[in-house]
Amino acid sequence: MFNYIKYLLLVFLLSLLACSNEATSPSSSQTSSPSSPEDVPESIVKNYSIKADETEANIEAKMQEYFNEYDYYSIFLEDTKENIDKNSTISKINTIIAKSTYTKDGVYLDLSKTTMTEIAANAFKDNKNLSGVKLPETITSIGESAFSDCSSLKTINFPSSLTSIGEYAFQSCIKLETADLSQTKIIEIKGNSFHSCSSLKNIVLSQSILAIQANAFHSCTSLEEVALPDNFIGIASSAFAECKALKKVTLNEKITQISGMAFYNCTSLEKISFPNSMKSIGRFAFSGCTSLKQVEYLGNNPSSISSSEVFLAYSPAEAASPESLYLPNVASDPNGSSWNNFLSYDWSTKTINYNQSMPK
Repeated sequence: MFNYIKYLLLVFLLSLLACSNEATSPSSSQTSSPSSPEDVPESIVKNYSIKADETEANIEAKMQEYFNEYDYYSIFLEDTKENIDKNSTISKINTIIAKSTYTKDGVYLDLSKTTMTEIAANAFKDNKNLSGVKLPETITSIGESAFSDCSSLKTINFPSSLTSIGEYAFQSCIKLETADLSQTKIIEIKGNSFHSCSSLKNIVLSQSILAIQANAFHSCTSLEEVALPDNFIGIASSAFAECKALKKVTLNEKITQISGMAFYNCTSLEKISFPNSMKSIGRFAFSGCTSLKQVEYLGNNPSSISSSEVFLAYSPAEAASPESLYLPNVASDPNGSSWNNFLSYDWSTKTINYNQSMPK
């Protein structure tokens, strides 16, 4: 009897010790678990990576294994550009991701272990299940409409190797929140490339960008701030039209042109400063900017800027009506009326502040 009691006591103590070890020493799988789809440890990537020639069945089997372990779907492609092109792997992956099986949870695609140099035109167009993409440091171009209407796409990186983004590339990616282009070598933002990205709140432009083409950020209704690169020279028509949350626009010292309706209906924009470099502002460029009350010009000649109905609109209700003009580099106006029609706007009943900078 005594020996039996000792046996039970020993079993009890051993069980307590085992529980203690489990509580204080997490398993290797727990410590190496990915913190997010974008940040997955190398050891896990190796276990679940696929090659370009794998069948759809094999790819989906690995996706399911990964989901069972980490509760979301990911595809890790690891192969050369040549093998990927040869096997039409991207098309195959796109077909898999688009399946209704993945509609609820979405799929994250990691291409960072490939040597791909481009995402072809229309590659993932209309794929509603693609939730995120990690591009490799070898990518140089994203083709026209490559991710157009990927309505679940929330994150994508833009590597330093990237030199071009095609027209409509991200149009209607309504969940995309950030476009950090700061490390890219892109020269221009092409037309409609981010049109209707309604959740896009942050854009960071690289210093290589010289121009933004028509409708590039049209209807990005969550965008709050835009700062243009140092060597930037022009904004095309309707580039930021209908950006209703846009509060701050910082124009650089080399910009020469803002085309018609560039900031149409940016109803939250309260102030704008035009540099001395500005040569032309198109018709209705700031039409519908009903909160715009302060305007600054850093030049000293009212005729330097060619303009036509910059603040007016087809409908009087949509016209912007600035109240104050600031001219920090103009000491006074001897003629008393030189600036009354600046930017084709009637300043005669407004306040013109000579030798004063616009309040910050």
